[in-house]
Amino acid sequence: MAWYLTRTRLAPETVGALMNEPQDRSVQVGEVAEANGCKLHHMFWAMGDCDVVTLIEGPSDEDVMAVLMTIFAGGAANAMSTTKLIPMSDGVDILRTAAERRGDYKALTE
Repeated sequence: MAWYLTRTRLAPETVGALMNEPQDRSVQVGEVAEANGCKLHHMFWAMGDCDVVTLIEGPSDEDVMAVLMTIFAGGAANAMSTTKLIPMSDGVDILRTAAERRGDYKALTE
């Protein structure tokens, strides 16, 4: 299973609705994730260029996209971005593969 970091900017109306009726939406988001074969591991409020950050694990890009499309289609968000994450242990293997396959390529700094 792969890991995905999402950043969501909420619509002003969504923030207003949550202020009027405070609630933890991670339960609902987790249910949507599970319905698509994924798992919501964490959901945080964020300060900065987004309002909510999630860490989702899923079997495929398509399954995670289905989760995100469902959430986005609900109208709560104005913008959403996703980054597929690669565990550091996998990164070591990727670095080895890149080193083996680089051939005669030389960086400008070499």
